[in-house]
Amino acid sequence: MVKRFYSGSGRYNVRVVIQEDQSDQFPDEYGNTEPRYEDKYERWAEVVPGKGREFMANNQVQAEQDHTVRMRYDRDTATIDTDNRLRIKRTGRILDIVAAMNSHSRNEMMVFAVKELVKERG
Repeated sequence: MVKRFYSGSGRYNVRVVIQEDQSDQFPDEYGNTEPRYEDKYERWAEVVPGKGREFMANNQVQAEQDHTVRMRYDRDTATIDTDNRLRIKRTGRILDIVAAMNSHSRNEMMVFAVKELVKERG
């Protein structure tokens, strides 16, 4: 008998919004673009915090937090990868997608490795 990975509805307890960068569609009068994200999908997910770290960048201390985001597999989430210019927004927090995986290739659950830039200090 094959054990199936538990994906009960109680584990997906966080509402997340998957946003897409639309900046190339809205250039300014000089042809420059700034990041402009629009909501694409809204899903229930499980967000599991991982390790964090601090580092120096531009003479400022930066803090990063890694997370794992799991959500049910569907035709929309199956198309998400790191080249799509997508990110995940969770209650005002922005999570950049680092990797996207179809868990066990069973088309049941998508797993995303994400990184959050926590804060800047001078």
